[in-house]
Amino acid sequence: MLRRAALLGALALTVNGFAQSATAAKTQSPKSVDPAAVTFSADHLISTLGLSEEQAEKLRNIEEEYNARFSRMEELTDLEERDRKQLDLTYERNRMVASVLTQEQALTMKEMQRAMVKEHEEKIRMQR
Repeated sequence: MLRRAALLGALALTVNGFAQSATAAKTQSPKSVDPAAVTFSADHLISTLGLSEEQAEKLRNIEEEYNARFSRMEELTDLEERDRKQLDLTYERNRMVASVLTQEQALTMKEMQRAMVKEHEEKIRMQR
């Protein structure tokens, strides 16, 4: 399950990294990924953050809604528009997720996001 979550996180980094570079992020270089654009599966957050049943149910509902909306965007033929909308949706999803978490849980999620970005950037450096 942890491997699945890591793969989903890596996929989110890749998708959002492309989206971010396509939309020319405000203050970061195009090769950099905004930690706020990193997403984790509901199952990963539930197990890692030790969420209550109520929180778990809310996260699963958010994930279901997000996945449906994200899938509908695949129909967009303008790649720049699709990337921009997917990135906006990712930020919206992460705000919705954070609203379900306690302050401590949200902080832990932010740390996880930063760690995922750092790992991603280190892999890129190693490939050069």
